[in-house]
Amino acid sequence: KCCYGLCIDLIKLLSRDIGFIPVIETIQGGRAGSFKNGKWTGLIGEVVAGNADMAMSSISITSQRSKFVDFSEPFIHTGSTILVAKRHGSFKGDGFLKPFKVSAWLLIFAVLYLVAVVVLLFESHNPGLQRQKHRNYRGEFDIHQSVWLMFSRFFSGILNAPIPRFVSSRVVLSSWSFATLMIDALYTANLAAFMVLQDQAHYIDGINDSRIQNPLASVLKFTTIRDTSVEKYFKINFPHVYSFMRNYRFNHSSEGVRAVKEGYVIVIDAFIWESATMERYVANDTRCSLLTVGKLFDTSGFAAAFPKGSPWTRNISDFILKYQQTDVQGELRDKWQK
Repeated sequence: KCCYGLCIDLIKLLSRDIGFIPVIETIQGGRAGSFKNGKWTGLIGEVVAGNADMAMSSISITSQRSKFVDFSEPFIHTGSTILVAKRHGSFKGDGFLKPFKVSAWLLIFAVLYLVAVVVLLFESHNPGLQRQKHRNYRGEFDIHQSVWLMFSRFFSGILNAPIPRFVSSRVVLSSWSFATLMIDALYTANLAAFMVLQDQAHYIDGINDSRIQNPLASVLKFTTIRDTSVEKYFKINFPHVYSFMRNYRFNHSSEGVRAVKEGYVIVIDAFIWESATMERYVANDTRCSLLTVGKLFDTSGFAAAFPKGSPWTRNISDFILKYQQTDVQGELRDKWQK
């Protein structure tokens, strides 16, 4: 009666089918544990010390843990994933500039001024300038009027400057007008895509995303849970990422999820943790504001841990495999992830 969940249901099934009476005890924090100062803490520590015949929780199978305990067959296959929250209303004041890069904007306006100069040259150095008379011409065509004409065409504004008088100038202006139509179409499409992306979430392309691999060069805040196999994965494989995440670590997965969703304690953009747990949080999110992104990495599984040489290891493993073949395990997973 002390607790409930997938592991408790699995223990009840095993006790019924194998024929043992479980005495379930919990430890403070309920975490798998870590290896510190030559000693294991948490659930693994209880098994190694001989205080428990079996430990069952979200204990990932790792090579380091396998040196001290025996593992059963995995009852859940999992890995690590990235959890983010959908961001609504995050379109900032400078969002209208986002469809194009800065270099693209500079190129567009450089071409605009270049076209304005070309039109002015055609107007002021045309051989027919002195011979042709224009009754409707309102003053000289200068650089200011030429630039304003280009901006008017670019923004589809009302022309309040004299249009070019000569065919060569008008051909250049027509070419610029056609180019602005193409630019407007690209801008509109990119702006729509950008606004949809802003409304959905921070798009992170998995563990190899440049913002994950180069955290100091981005504004993305992300982390995991301290003293866990996920944290150790980063410590071994990506020490620079591990150093960054140490500034935001949490003690429990619920804290990380709340930080992503509600800004609990601190506001973070992404929370990295085991996929099985993250899928449960996503499934139970009534506001549908959470989602996982990217591919799984550091794939492993949750398994029961036993003292080295325990006779229970083989027996428990056989029944776990049997449950998987008869889909009993799948029914338990579906029950607790809804």
